[in-house]
Amino acid sequence: MGTDSPPTGDAAPPSGPGARRPASRWPTGSYLGLLSASSHQALMLAGRVAVHSAGEVLLREGERASHLFLIEEGLVKVTSMTEEGHVSLLAIRAAGDVVGELAAVDGAPRSATVTAVGTVRARAIQHSEFVRLFRQEPQIALALVAAVAGKLRAATRARVDTGGYPLQVRLARALVELAETYGEPTENGVAITVPLSQEDLAALISSSMAGVTRSLQQFRKNGLIDTSYRRLTVLDLDALSDLAVLPHPARDGSTGSPATA
Repeated sequence: MGTDSPPTGDAAPPSGPGARRPASRWPTGSYLGLLSASSHQALMLAGRVAVHSAGEVLLREGERASHLFLIEEGLVKVTSMTEEGHVSLLAIRAAGDVVGELAAVDGAPRSATVTAVGTVRARAIQHSEFVRLFRQEPQIALALVAAVAGKLRAATRARVDTGGYPLQVRLARALVELAETYGEPTENGVAITVPLSQEDLAALISSSMAGVTRSLQQFRKNGLIDTSYRRLTVLDLDALSDLAVLPHPARDGSTGSPATA
């Protein structure tokens, strides 16, 4: 296992025994959203919390360190450098998600860079402490397996989508996934709580920003979505799922999707 480097960021003020929000408030499809109340509390008492500024790198591709981060507030982007020297946006992670878990488990070099998008509050937990929590609360380990499986499924879908579907279908699939994972019910539909720009969406589906802009305009015209500055609400999730060639979400009262099938 590699040597841990101390997490950067300004130490956050103490937040009392437990989380800054109840376990039930985390997105259902996120790592923290999969945990029971006792497992959630055990994690929230572990590690060190720090506040990271916009543009600050939490984890750097290629480095050897074995701590992970739990994102408690804010948004991070996960990127990797291609062989041609271009930066590729792999994923967006938000409150409730875990990043850096692979190196925390196997000790291999970081496979991607994680950067704060705006102000981010994150909890750093070292490998040794995480292993102790595995033994203390087995659900912490089981939920991590489920979260990693969900990420692998999403990565596989992204590779298939890029080569096999036109732009509008790829965008619809990305919006459905965001709505199911980070959506909050509203009077009009499901609001995606992750503040993504059109440039971010374009990078996520390997498209041009112009193409994404045109597709979003068409989605609005068809009554599928409503948009404002860095906020998007899905007005008709079933119709958007049809366009995305995906099954309709289960009507069980939650917007989040399970991390595994």
